[in-house]
Amino acid sequence: MWAVFVATPHELGRFARSDVLVVETGIGRAAAEEAARAVLGRRRVDGVLSVGFCGGLVPGLSTGDVVLGERVYRLPVPLLEAHQPLEAAASDPGLVALAEEALTAARLRYRRGACVTSPVLVPGPDRKRELGQQFPALAVEMESFWLAQAARDAGASFLTVRAILDGVDEALPPADVLAEFRSLAGPSSLLRTGIVLGVRYLTRHPSQIARLAAQAAKARGALRAFARAFFARAGAGSVCSSAH
Repeated sequence: MWAVFVATPHELGRFARSDVLVVETGIGRAAAEEAARAVLGRRRVDGVLSVGFCGGLVPGLSTGDVVLGERVYRLPVPLLEAHQPLEAAASDPGLVALAEEALTAARLRYRRGACVTSPVLVPGPDRKRELGQQFPALAVEMESFWLAQAARDAGASFLTVRAILDGVDEALPPADVLAEFRSLAGPSSLLRTGIVLGVRYLTRHPSQIARLAAQAAKARGALRAFARAFFARAGAGSVCSSAH
């Protein structure tokens, strides 16, 4: 069986296969680890796929482009402390090759390379450019390193595929607003907080509504097209892995 982990339902949309388990984790390390424990500790899972949105760290990656993650780095804490050694987790090479076939078949724009998992949202162009210069990565997200660790501990193969939401020169809403507004799948109190913060911000910046909606739709469409093409090739009952 495959388990597909995604932070929020808005990032993949509806994707239903009887033999693929889609798990909505929530955002960040704690949520990803908790979801992974709940699933991998109770079910036999052969393959773990981490999908979702990401921010571009280098020029040439636009909304809807796909990053095929050959490896994922854990961003040192404190953020941008470049002197710490980078911890890395690798995607399974066999699954990377299979994913590349799927991306090509789906006619999606993509690049192979690394992602970096951050402990915080990185919404601003200056910070993203700085990350891209300091670390050997194409994109930043918040869950994949932790899911890779959980997959390794469970003896499952791992792959991460992410779609660009915001390019390196694009700014998203402030981190606190974005964090709350993206947490619409969370508890009701967090939902209410997210709506209030989001509405306050967007009423002051009405042009953001259409832009963010269009960006999310484009990135989500790319992920869904990839998932359909990937599982058409991978099959859900067996995992084509170089480790198995």
